[in-house]
Amino acid sequence: MSNLEKDKIINELKKFVKSKNKINVSTELDIFTNLFEEGYLDSFGLVQLILIVEKKFKINISKANFFKQQNNINSISDYILKKK
Repeated sequence: MSNLEKDKIINELKKFVKSKNKINVSTELDIFTNLFEEGYLDSFGLVQLILIVEKKFKINISKANFFKQQNNINSISDYILKKK
């Protein structure tokens, strides 16, 4: 796993989460923050994120338990790297 590749994925995920929440681009978003518990994503945001990730990174995501295990930007980026 390349750190540069992971950084790119993290930046894409941050950009999506910030845009969904109208967070200033310069505002730092902790990659270990639980996106559901902190209110950054709801079920609609989850579906949008899955669709964007599948299209952008050309992977298929098993939707059943995806966010039970991958609930923050860091774990989602690790998941994407494993699936690529």
